[in-house]
This record gives sequence, structure tokens and C-alpha cells, in this order.
Amino acid sequence: MSPVKGIMNVTNAFRSCEDPDGKLDLTPQKVLFVLMNLVWLGVGLYKMANMKLLPLTSADWEGYVVWKQVLETSSIPP
Repeated sequence: MSPVKGIMNVTNAFRSCEDPDGKLDLTPQKVLFVLMNLVWLGVGLYKMANMKLLPLTSADWEGYVVWKQVLETSSIPP
């Protein structure tokens, strides 16, 4: 959650570095900050996937499958 919070609070993170005159452009630094947070988010997702904590297979979603009720059954006599 930390990278997501960091991305959402980019303006607060760079508030102390802003120039009151508006002559200093911090756009490249902000873009790099967002990119690095996305990298850390990717690293976290990769680690969670390796520990099998993310639902990535169809078996993980088995509880959401709607099973049909069988109305009839038949058998072939031996």
C-alpha cells in the first residue's frame, strides 16, 4: 500500500521543494518518483505471486463458479 499512497501524495511529497516564484519545474522529478513507486509496487506484486498469495489460477476463483443443479440422472444397467 505504501507505493500507492506515495503516488497519490506526489504533490505533498514535493511541497517543501517547490519554488514560491514558480521558476523551478519539478515535473521530471515527480515523474521519476511515480515510476519508482510503480517499480516498488511491481516488486511487491512479484513477491506476493511467488508466495502464492495472489489469486492467479482458475482454481483460486472456484468459489465464485455457479454450479448447475442436475435435474435428471441416468445409468446404464450392466
